[in-house]
Amino acid sequence: MKALLHWVQRYWLLLLTLALVALGVLIFLGYWFNWDWAGVGNYTDPEGGFHRSKTLWDWLELLIIPLVLAGGGLWFSMTQKKTELEIAERERQVEREIAKDRQNQTILTAYFDKMTELLLDYNLRIKTEENAEERSIARARTLAVLRSLDGERKGQVLKFLCEAGLINREGCVILLIGADLRGADLTDALLEGAELRMTDLRKANFSIASLVDASLEATNLKEADFEGADMAGVYLGEANLAQANLAWANLAWANLEFANLEGANLENANLDNAVLTRATVDPENLITARTLKGTTMPDGTKYEDWMTKYKQAN
Repeated sequence: MKALLHWVQRYWLLLLTLALVALGVLIFLGYWFNWDWAGVGNYTDPEGGFHRSKTLWDWLELLIIPLVLAGGGLWFSMTQKKTELEIAERERQVEREIAKDRQNQTILTAYFDKMTELLLDYNLRIKTEENAEERSIARARTLAVLRSLDGERKGQVLKFLCEAGLINREGCVILLIGADLRGADLTDALLEGAELRMTDLRKANFSIASLVDASLEATNLKEADFEGADMAGVYLGEANLAQANLAWANLAWANLEFANLEGANLENANLDNAVLTRATVDPENLITARTLKGTTMPDGTKYEDWMTKYKQAN
């Protein structure tokens, strides 16, 4: 009985369609053969009363309620099924995100444990011939871990490496060339003097971070956010800063030789004494930037005044 009910629930639309088809065939045959018992042709009742055959409107009045009910049932069933599928998919997505988050945390914890062991047992902060193999292991583990973590935990790894003195620009122990740091959350991070050249930091968040004297040479910083960051003396030669947000960033004494600034936001940024080209300060270097409104130029003047002087001189 239970199997029959399940079958009916599954194929109710087919059964309804077959029933309507059968009813239609019956009506057609009733008209064709003038079946009095079917009540579809002209007939006289036993008391002598004459009855006309049923019209199309009669059939519509007869069928309209079942059709409305069937349509309403079909709509409700489809809507309910769709809602149930959406809820189930959201639940599965939440479960996947929770599982992924736990996995990421497990990976990060194991990484920190191993790095702490290398720091304490092999004095990883200092390059020596004795710990060369351990440095290689530390770099390999770091690059592998960064590929699997989310942005927040990538930021935690980078902060740890900087605070542990492992990625200092001078005497760098773990070279991060080629590291996947996309989307890293480095808000308010202290990365002074960090060696981050030739890494992938697309869409990373450096808001109000300190990158004083850091090296970001040839680094991919497309769409990265540096709003309010202190980048005094940072090296950005050949870096990709396309669509990056550098609003209110301090780039005094920074080196931006051949950096790609296409679509970058430099509103109110400080470029005082910054190096923009090898030979001279040239507007062509900045012409592709999205905005330079209020930017302090290398000579200390605002962009608007600087451009006026440049045009007059040329």
